[in-house]
Amino acid sequence: MDLDLSFFECCGNGFQDQPFQSGSIVPSAAPGPSCDFGGDGNCDIDDLDALIMEIAATTNDPMFDLNGDETVDVDDRNEWLAQAGAVNLPSATPYLLADFTLDGVVDGQDFLLWNEFKFTSTAKWSMGDANADGVTDGQDFLEWNANKFTSSDGFAAVPEPAAGALSFVACICLGIAGLHR
Repeated sequence: MDLDLSFFECCGNGFQDQPFQSGSIVPSAAPGPSCDFGGDGNCDIDDLDALIMEIAATTNDPMFDLNGDETVDVDDRNEWLAQAGAVNLPSATPYLLADFTLDGVVDGQDFLLWNEFKFTSTAKWSMGDANADGVTDGQDFLEWNANKFTSSDGFAAVPEPAAGALSFVACICLGIAGLHR
């Protein structure tokens, strides 16, 4: 919707018929959340991947400076996790470090994602780079391990059956190996 406004110059005893300035006002859409770098109205994995790539690149693009300190670093990642959690999670709490699937829980799915990309140069959250150093490595695993089986709402998450079964199989294998000594 365009709104055309005309302004007239006042001359002591009334308005003249000639406008001295005119223009159109076009209402703009309300800006999206600042954690939405793609402009689609969502704070999603694509936005976080873009931020992680920017942190790893160390070019300090102001668009990614969420905390306003003129440096794009892990503090901005933490701010993104807080803002996106407030928008996306029912609890409105920050996403946890190493919640690579952004489902609100650090669990076996996040470990599997980290494991798929371990020891690769990635610079993407969706590929397990939690610390934004451009590599999915042991440091990112330590972030996963520190938060494993917890959720953004503060409750402990129950490990998936697949993780329990894997632990059970590992224990059996270790027991069998011990018997054969």
